[in-house]
Amino acid sequence: MNQNSREVGERYGLFKVFNKTNNEIVMGENDKHLDFRISLLFDKNQGGQDENSLTISTTVKFHNWLGVLYFLPVRPFHKLIVPSMLKNIINNLENT
Repeated sequence: MNQNSREVGERYGLFKVFNKTNNEIVMGENDKHLDFRISLLFDKNQGGQDENSLTISTTVKFHNWLGVLYFLPVRPFHKLIVPSMLKNIINNLENT
């Protein structure tokens, strides 16, 4: 994963980088209604296989009822949004 070119506090696409290690980058946004994070974890040769693995995890922290209300229409599309984001990330990684 070519995440070393991004530093904490910089933007990676639409999102701010909050933390990074040699195999994980945590991005997201803070808002007065909710905070969200996206973790991209890259594992080489997971399980002894010759394949690499990219795991994406998301979390949302609600600060008030407006955050919950905002997320209600997003929740059903989350299963569509995350795989689409993952495909885009994989394509970007393959082209770097």
